[in-house]
Amino acid sequence: GTPEMIVQDLYVFPGFADEFGGAAMLKLHEKAVLQGSMQQLLVWLGLIEIISGVPAIIQTLNGSDRQPGDFGFDPLNCSQNPDTLARRQLTELKNGRL
Repeated sequence: GTPEMIVQDLYVFPGFADEFGGAAMLKLHEKAVLQGSMQQLLVWLGLIEIISGVPAIIQTLNGSDRQPGDFGFDPLNCSQNPDTLARRQLTELKNGRL
């Protein structure tokens, strides 16, 4: 997060000053709340969480053999190789616990 804080003081993206008046990081949150940007993030990200999370909870409560965090999205085909799957699962557990 530190590089992003520094970049905000050194570089301004086009159109940013028009929307937020060139606010620095500490004042940007307040301006975004007052403008309504943060409420939109809350609504849309909350909707995505509900759409993806409710079916997983229902499956878990009905006793399916679905593993926690397994949403059936595997573009790298890690689940085909048990060693790769175990390594990726361990990596994800360690990432969440840091």
